[in-house]
Amino acid sequence: MSDLVAAESGTPGVVSRDDNTIRVFVAPTEVGFSLGTWTLAVASNVWSLNKTAADTTPVVFIPLPDEYRNLVVNGQVMGCEVMGVEVMFSTLTAVLDAVPLLDIFKDTFAVDGTLNTSAVVAATKAGLDVDIDESRASALLAAVDRFFLNDATHVHAELTLDGAATTVNKVFGAIWQLRAVSP
Repeated sequence: MSDLVAAESGTPGVVSRDDNTIRVFVAPTEVGFSLGTWTLAVASNVWSLNKTAADTTPVVFIPLPDEYRNLVVNGQVMGCEVMGVEVMFSTLTAVLDAVPLLDIFKDTFAVDGTLNTSAVVAATKAGLDVDIDESRASALLAAVDRFFLNDATHVHAELTLDGAATTVNKVFGAIWQLRAVSP
């Protein structure tokens, strides 16, 4: 028997039976960006969001899909605790000018839908390098910093890539790590 079960109600992601961990993939088509010229591309069936060479410091916006606020697993309504995010990217042609930054933000909205606050929950440089290669940037929250999603809370991550004039970046997507918890 498989140790993984799909979440019910059409919510994408996979839930581990052992620890109720949910891994949610965010495709390159679902991320946003600032600065630079970005294009969606596919090579050998691998999709990526590509930034053309330029001496810029773009920020890649990675949202956590909202459908994880009210998750149903095996017929039971579960709360979701945000544990962290991992972003897959590559740097080509020239190394980055600085170590990439990956921050997780907790966005809180008022009843009328306006954004009240957007606060950094975690920022990390651990395990990141400036080499020309494929990389993974990870930000895992310490147990004390983890929080539960609710109807007024949204979550996003920001990956900052400080490139040289000839630096080309590719973003392949991200994986959010959540934990389903009984209320």
